[in-house]
Amino acid sequence: SLRHLDGKDDDFANVLRVPFRMSYLVRKTVSEQHKRLKQNPIHVTSENLLYGGIDTFMNGYYGMRQFITTPVPFPLIQMTRTILLFYICTIPLTFVSPNTKEEETT
Repeated sequence: SLRHLDGKDDDFANVLRVPFRMSYLVRKTVSEQHKRLKQNPIHVTSENLLYGGIDTFMNGYYGMRQFITTPVPFPLIQMTRTILLFYICTIPLTFVSPNTKEEETT
């Protein structure tokens, strides 16, 4: 559930709810096809394949949602900042030429 978002990110929460609603509507349409297609309903095997496709889609969505909502660990951020600071401070040293005796004599 997305209760932890509590109104501060309503648009984000609503975007994450769209696939649930779409999944519900597609499942409802597949399950009610016997009422609409009385003469030639979809075969049970095809119906199960449709349900399997919906389940596969929702499993992928759950994986993406978990990836989006999982916070980045603080030690990783701290280590990245430290390495970046070290890199930025040492990059000018690559442009400094070493003092050698050959350059001094010329």
